[in-house]
Amino acid sequence: MRFIKGFVDFIRESFIKQPENTQPGGKKRIVFIDLAKGVCIILVVLLHSGYLMDVPALKALRMPLYFILSGLFFKDYGGVLNLIVKKTNKLLIPFCSFVIIYLLISIVTSPRAAVLPKVVEDILQPFTEPRVNNLPIWFLLCLFWVNLIYCIISRNVGNIWFRAALILLIAYGVGYYVSVHNIYLPLFFASALSATPFFFIGVCLRKLPVLYKTEHDRFYLLAFVLAAVAAVTYCVLKGTPFIDFRSNVYQGNIVEIYLVAVVLVVALLLVCKAVEWLPLVSYIGRYSVIVLCCHAIFIDYAYLPYYFCVGRDVTALESVVISWILCWLCIPVLKTFVPYITAQKDLITYTPSDSGRIGSKQFRKA
Repeated sequence: MRFIKGFVDFIRESFIKQPENTQPGGKKRIVFIDLAKGVCIILVVLLHSGYLMDVPALKALRMPLYFILSGLFFKDYGGVLNLIVKKTNKLLIPFCSFVIIYLLISIVTSPRAAVLPKVVEDILQPFTEPRVNNLPIWFLLCLFWVNLIYCIISRNVGNIWFRAALILLIAYGVGYYVSVHNIYLPLFFASALSATPFFFIGVCLRKLPVLYKTEHDRFYLLAFVLAAVAAVTYCVLKGTPFIDFRSNVYQGNIVEIYLVAVVLVVALLLVCKAVEWLPLVSYIGRYSVIVLCCHAIFIDYAYLPYYFCVGRDVTALESVVISWILCWLCIPVLKTFVPYITAQKDLITYTPSDSGRIGSKQFRKA
């Protein structure tokens, strides 16, 4: 009976709009953000599946959307140590867990003689080059650094303009410099430096009428949709200006990169606010961390059981369909049975009154 109830709740949550007040403590959930995250993770999975790679403007939208969304909801949790603990739970633990899971699967499917070199390579890889075995989750490690960098800056620089200037100085004095000179900073740190301005834009957008409905929404929507059409047209005619954040490679003029990305992201957010909710897409967006961590595993290895079942190689389209179904089905399983490694619950807790002791039973925001 418990399984049946859980399955019914899963189907209902996937296809029926949920009440907005579903946050712990009765906080109002901003439903359209789940839709925006759903669109974003769909683009990520399709790109990693080999689709939409040459579609103009998508490269300018995809990763800036993720960083700006993260900035929209930035909190410093009362201090740098609090933030480190919180983001360790939400980002580093999923990162490390799914690196290990991917490594274990690759060990099982690799020849015995290749096991030790594979283990060493997977452990050392993100220290020496912009890769990790479960490739999409580089973003989690990068986002951890972005949160830490911005938290330190925001707590020490009060003036918003000085803060913006310092962020740009760090991003382009270091992030852009190492990109131009083809220097890799371990653990995607250079990528984080280049991404911090987009995160900061998200923080700034929070002060504008983006998150909540206003009487002028239709005018904002019309203006930014027209601007987005102009941006896409520019990308078609001139090429898409963007940053390949994983490799920290700049493609195009910096001003063009920011202008195109911000216009596209804000336009998408306003469209999502107008639509508010879509079946399945919003559900996937709500648990986008799980999909981010799992989809490469399914894309890379789901073909094995399929091959044994049908006796032939899986096609590219079948791979995408199978991966999406598995991503969707694994969400309720993982968030129920392994919530600590999927950012659903905190594994590490920290209470300032415990004199710095980590591991107390409660987490209280400072």
